[in-house]
Amino acid sequence: MFERNESDIDQNNIALTSNSVTALLKAESGHEVIAEVIKESWGQPSDQEIKMLAHYDLKPQRSWIREVLLKTNGETRALARILVVEPELAQVPWVQKLGDKPLGGTLFSQYTPVREHAERECASFNETLKSFSEEGQSRALQNGFSLEGQYWLRSSVLNIENKVHCLVTECFLS
Repeated sequence: MFERNESDIDQNNIALTSNSVTALLKAESGHEVIAEVIKESWGQPSDQEIKMLAHYDLKPQRSWIREVLLKTNGETRALARILVVEPELAQVPWVQKLGDKPLGGTLFSQYTPVREHAERECASFNETLKSFSEEGQSRALQNGFSLEGQYWLRSSVLNIENKVHCLVTECFLS
């Protein structure tokens, strides 16, 4: 068990929102949110993502995966992983062209996604980041995360117009 401090409460509030984390981080910091891309490539879902895909009768298959650090005013605020299975990617091809834009900034301005099947937990760094690539974990450690830290993690599915299911995993740094 760990003791809560003010930064834990902020992480928890962010993890509980059903709206755009990008908008919340921007409002909280007063600065634009930049996505520092760690990795964008085709890959396979993690075990946790496979379980979430099963809720939507989506088979584990080749997927577009994007891992980013979300930053405001140069300060790391979260590590995020986005996954869209190949057959559904054709409905949202712009996901592959986000560059340094966070997913939420584009998604919530163009659509009204519904956040479904959200799972939240507070856990150690190693437990929290099981779905992330080794490169993602390494970059998180270089940007303010700690092996000894406890972090709020949210994994959810953004249902876009009942056509596309975008899996999003976010680990929040205070």
